[in-house]
Amino acid sequence: TTLPLLRAAIAAGVPVLDICRGFQEMNVAFGGSLHQKVHELPGMLDHREADHPDLAVQYAPAHAVSVQPGGVFAALELPGTFQVNSIHSQGIDRLAPGLRAEAIAPDGLIEAISVEHSPTFAVGVQWHPEWQVLTHPPYLSIFQAFGDAVEQWLKSGGRSQCTGADKEQSERKSMFQRKSPCRSELAREGR
Repeated sequence: TTLPLLRAAIAAGVPVLDICRGFQEMNVAFGGSLHQKVHELPGMLDHREADHPDLAVQYAPAHAVSVQPGGVFAALELPGTFQVNSIHSQGIDRLAPGLRAEAIAPDGLIEAISVEHSPTFAVGVQWHPEWQVLTHPPYLSIFQAFGDAVEQWLKSGGRSQCTGADKEQSERKSMFQRKSPCRSELAREGR
């Protein structure tokens, strides 16, 4: 199954961007649980796609998410709130230990997560940021950060990008910016 593979990839420092079902699998892989039918829970939004034959309607922005302070999304300087599409019936019930909520829907449902203390980009999103990515700057920023992490990982010979005791906080922010100390370190080493 994908669950042990996902844990092994993250432990090995392989950059990961999990989308939709992958987001749900990340939570389960680390010991979390899911609501099976979010729309049936009291006080929750209906997160399923619109019942419409047009994909543009199905994937249209459906609700806002609020970026949580101190995480990867905040380090990427994403807007405090932005609109996302919503085409899922399952959602996080219990967040797994070692994961942090990155963005929350208005009904309190976690819509984006990251792996705490990960040596690289390890993020999952419930929505589909690949849909019209060029017209949604927050989506594009997420893909650019993921691409930068993959580039750094490849230049490092497939090893974690950074070393040192301070990576939990100071490098967490800088790792996901365009000019990161990790990137500078790799350049100095000729990688």
